Amino acid sequence: VARTFTDYNQTDHRRLDVIFERFSLAVKDNRWGDAGLVFREFSLGLKRHIGVEEEILFPVFEEKTGMKDAGPTFVMREEHKDIKALLDSILSGTDVRNAAAVAKGMSALTNTLGDHNMKEEQILYPETDQFMSDAERADVIKRAQAA
Repeated sequence: VARTFTDYNQTDHRRLDVIFERFSLAVKDNRWGDAGLVFREFSLGLKRHIGVEEEILFPVFEEKTGMKDAGPTFVMREEHKDIKALLDSILSGTDVRNAAAVAKGMSALTNTLGDHNMKEEQILYPETDQFMSDAERADVIKRAQAA
């Protein structure tokens, strides 16, 4: 059975969750140097993940459905902007060791990503998988891996 894009991206979500948990533990333990390194890894990974969605997956969804300016990918792009702003905010707070600012940012990011990832994993990814042929799906995953 060919791998689905849903499986590919859910695996990346789980990988990012593990990195975020390492960051949370470093902050909790006041290991700010480690926290900064781990958060940079998380932020880079999440921004890459967002790029794959916006540059590879979303155009396929929009082409197959005709929904671009008002559909789910429009909403996802707006949420991605909010997520990127939160990433930058958390990184700034981490760099100056501001535990209160980091905690506030982490809470907002966790809430935003929980809702966002659920919509992707339960709606957007499965629908896109259904619209693609096995060959298209394999190509999309190959391009995502190379990004």
